[in-house]
Amino acid sequence: MGMSLDMDPELREMIAERAAEKIAARVKADAREIYDPLVDKKAAAAFLDCSTKYIDEFYMTQPGFPYHTKGRVLQYRISELSKWLDNHQQYA
Repeated sequence: MGMSLDMDPELREMIAERAAEKIAARVKADAREIYDPLVDKKAAAAFLDCSTKYIDEFYMTQPGFPYHTKGRVLQYRISELSKWLDNHQQYA
């Protein structure tokens, strides 16, 4: 069941490029969920070696503290927490 589209080659190329961009973006998003998933507050606290209470405090008081929302639930990416931690180290 072949289908032939008589259209301008430039238009066909533009449509193909746009479709490829959309597919690549979706694959990248899917891969991120596999290799860098969102974690809950307990896992974020374990990674930062602090209590879940401090995670709540960081969320409320630290500008730029990385989080994502799914509905009313806050979630975190370990890679973003690691980067945030690197950028907020205080040395005595």
